[in-house]
Amino acid sequence: MRDFTTPVILLSNAAARWGNFSCARFFPLFISGVVIGVLDIFIEISFAALIFAGPLAAYVSNGIGLILTSTVIIAVVLALWSSFPATIALPQDIPVAIFALVSSGILAHMLTAGPEASFATVLMAMVVTTVATGITFFLIGRFRLSELARFVPYPVIGGFLGGTGMLLVLGALGVMLNVNFALSSLVLLLEPDIALRWIPGVAFGMTLLMLLRWRPHYLIMPMMVVGATIVFYLVLAGVGLTPAYAASNGWVLAAARGGAIWTLPSLQLIAQVDWRALFSQADKMATVVFISVIALLMNISGLELVARRDIDLDRELQTAGIANVLAGALGGVVGYHALSLSALAQRMSGMSRVVGLVAAGTVLAALLLGADLFSFFPRWVLGGLLFYLGLVFLVDWVLDAWFKLSRMDYILMLAIVIVVTGVGFLEGVVLGILIASVLFVFNYSRVNITRQAWTGETFRSSVERPPHERALLRQRGQDLMILQLQTYIFFGTAQRLLDQSRARLQNINLAPLRFILLDFSRVPGVDSSAVASFLRMLQLTQAQEIELLLTGARPEIQAQLRRGGIGDGVHYFPTLDYGMEWCENQILMHLPSRQADAPATFHERLAQILPSAQDAPRLEKYLERIEMPARAVLMRQGERADALYFIEQGEVSVELQLADGKSVRLRTIRHGTTVGEVALYLGGTRTASVVSLAPTVVYRVSANALRAMERADADLAAALHKWIAGVIAERLADNVRTLEAVMD
Repeated sequence: MRDFTTPVILLSNAAARWGNFSCARFFPLFISGVVIGVLDIFIEISFAALIFAGPLAAYVSNGIGLILTSTVIIAVVLALWSSFPATIALPQDIPVAIFALVSSGILAHMLTAGPEASFATVLMAMVVTTVATGITFFLIGRFRLSELARFVPYPVIGGFLGGTGMLLVLGALGVMLNVNFALSSLVLLLEPDIALRWIPGVAFGMTLLMLLRWRPHYLIMPMMVVGATIVFYLVLAGVGLTPAYAASNGWVLAAARGGAIWTLPSLQLIAQVDWRALFSQADKMATVVFISVIALLMNISGLELVARRDIDLDRELQTAGIANVLAGALGGVVGYHALSLSALAQRMSGMSRVVGLVAAGTVLAALLLGADLFSFFPRWVLGGLLFYLGLVFLVDWVLDAWFKLSRMDYILMLAIVIVVTGVGFLEGVVLGILIASVLFVFNYSRVNITRQAWTGETFRSSVERPPHERALLRQRGQDLMILQLQTYIFFGTAQRLLDQSRARLQNINLAPLRFILLDFSRVPGVDSSAVASFLRMLQLTQAQEIELLLTGARPEIQAQLRRGGIGDGVHYFPTLDYGMEWCENQILMHLPSRQADAPATFHERLAQILPSAQDAPRLEKYLERIEMPARAVLMRQGERADALYFIEQGEVSVELQLADGKSVRLRTIRHGTTVGEVALYLGGTRTASVVSLAPTVVYRVSANALRAMERADADLAAALHKWIAGVIAERLADNVRTLEAVMD
């Protein structure tokens, strides 16, 4: 049995909301929607005049109907299902400006074809482009890939938008002159008869720009359009000319008069499509899809800042995708969220879906009134409106960008604008991406991937060694070069690392290197081309008998390096600490002075820490000798600290026991030193466990024995305390030196 509970609840909630919706609340929403709808109408008529110009001027009424129909569909779908209730959506200037190039390209391929075939081909191109854009929107939102578009560099986006501004400016001139205008036609603007057609429109667009930048208000644009239209007809009457004369001379949208505002494309019309001409513009059509994705996400991001709230990008993409598929199926053009109008709707009426629906209703009313409603609009007014839109892009992304971008980014952006204007939009897109990629590689290669650089003098392993070994390691500290790497490594940054290593090897003022240790713990990945640089580094170190160590590398990085030939001759360690321990052991193993300086027996070690050798037997009375096999627990984490230990032979590991049962090595303590003294002095519990790593001999000094020594032999106890304090101080000094090296 089907469950109708949820629909009933939703309907009842909706009825309750609309029941509380008063006329006083509806009136300002209605007025706001009507004002925004009128703005939409003016803008969309200018878009139709842009696309259906020149040989297609006879079909401008059909174009107006197609674009207004898509406006209604897109506005309704977004108003009802957008996650931002005040959304105003409509066909946008960026895809329209690029599609105007598609229209011009189709006409250039169909010079000998009739106007009806040209119209049919342009109409089908609109269908294919808009539906493809809608599907792309939906898939990006469905698979949550919206963040990928944010990786397009800012100067490249600026170049696209600046180029769009230039296309709108040129298209505006074409609307005023009723031709497909290009840069090569600039010389025509100087002819007196031609100048009368474009100068008023340019002046109108510049005036509108200055007014809206000086005092932005939503009524300025419709008032300017209506006022300019009235002035046109007053001047026309003043010089004794009739509207019919203006129509016959192309001053107004005369082709719209009496024409069908919109009809469903017939099969006969579809049969006239020139598919070869259509597919010749596939690159520009694909550019519409690509740029529309970026523009939509930019508009939504801007809307988030204006509204000060998060908007679900993926939901917006899916909703816009559905709207464009529906609009495209009926011959519409690409549309999505209008940033300025949505922000205006929010300011005028708050977060209400009514404004968007009323705006769509206003456009629908104009659509139903027919073509005669639009036939009186002067071309220079509509062209001036397009000119204003183009100037907005140019001011924002060419003039204002001078103060926002670095010089290199600005040059990149300007180059894209020039190529888009003079060569083509796709060429500008390709150029922008190529230059941005090259600049990224260049700039990223200048990033220093060496986070820290140390030597054995400033950085030590966590192995606790006797004083004479620590002294020897400090003396031989220049034998090690330790480089902690960071970020993703590719061929550019790997080359800098190779140059850095080569410079150290060639420095005759420093001791010869025996070890180069590269720590990969902060490296997320390595480019395959970077492996060649590491292979050259291996060859360089092997030629000079230097050991190369790689620590902390992820398994996938190790596998990649081994496949590239960096296997034999390289030492891999799981952590930097283990790699440092291995290097220190190698240094001590090959020092002939190591054994000579080391105390031979435990009694000799005691003699070093006591005032005289005769005091050793007195101390031994308080010691308990313990022999331990490998992996025996000397101290357990959490137990009460009741003793400290002298390590005579072997070594132990201080390990932190984790909640999941695993353990982490904190330090390794070798013979000739002590363990457990801090917890004993503090009188607390053991903070870590101590486990023997090899057969080990220790001497235990219990807390009771220490108190007995203090009572019976105060001088001996004082000497022992002094020595232990020195051990603690020396460890602290080593830790401070390491910390300073790490923080440097």
